[in-house]
Amino acid sequence: MCPQERSSLISMVASLLVNAVILVRLQQLAATGALEGPDAPAVWAKVVVWALPAMIGLVLALHIGFKLLTDRGGRSVASDERDRLFQVRGMIVTIVVFSLGWVATMIGLANGWTPLIGFLVVYYAAVSGDLLGNAARLVWYRMDR
Repeated sequence: MCPQERSSLISMVASLLVNAVILVRLQQLAATGALEGPDAPAVWAKVVVWALPAMIGLVLALHIGFKLLTDRGGRSVASDERDRLFQVRGMIVTIVVFSLGWVATMIGLANGWTPLIGFLVVYYAAVSGDLLGNAARLVWYRMDR
């Protein structure tokens, strides 16, 4: 597995773990009624605000852990045009998925969605875009072999 594949896989694992915790917490809050009313977006934001630092920390920890477990002499692998191409393709997938979520949110808000629903759709569009972009990179690396 090349470093770029490993990076995509680690990002996917970290994203799934952090967002699973967020989803469970949001379900708990929804069951208690905390996500209803005018302060619902603030309650949601308090749940989600820790996600970015948690994601960064988890990705770093997973990279370091994987490197310690699999290091075989510190060889470096230079990236080439193929790596840049797969990176750009993955970014395009991420942008398209996020853009679709953004447009859906704008249409939904114009038709009566609450701000909380809009925040949820945009957030999960970003999460889905990241996951699908990383998955696309992995698929392209595997198809290129």
